[in-house]
Amino acid sequence: MRAAERHLDAPLFDARFDARVQTVYTITLGAVAVLFALMLQVLFWSQRRPYGVHLIAALHYVSFVYLVTVAAGLSRRIGLSIDMAALGGYVLLLPYLILALKRVYAESRTAVALKGAALLLLTIALNNLANFIAIRLTLALV
Repeated sequence: MRAAERHLDAPLFDARFDARVQTVYTITLGAVAVLFALMLQVLFWSQRRPYGVHLIAALHYVSFVYLVTVAAGLSRRIGLSIDMAALGGYVLLLPYLILALKRVYAESRTAVALKGAALLLLTIALNNLANFIAIRLTLALV
């Protein structure tokens, strides 16, 4: 429908869409890293660490999330449904997040696990928001 509105054939529309969605999604992931770092700063306020520490932790985490997203995409090629691929990704993310938080922040395992679960929920919400924004902006730009 959008291709017809723009007087583009389907392959050209798909190529333009793919190129733009990658650019917009990359920018959106940068914003997600900043939001995640702010959340880390709020959750671990008692640590009194500079914002840069939270940002570095967030960038590592967002990079790992990106790798898991790529792996989930590849798993679809072997026949897994998108829901199973996403579930597998989140199953990998939670232990990674808890171990990473425990290594960076000196808090009890229970506190780190609870904060890690909250951050994982934030990750899910931000990823869905990033996908929504990336697709809507891309459709507007194509």
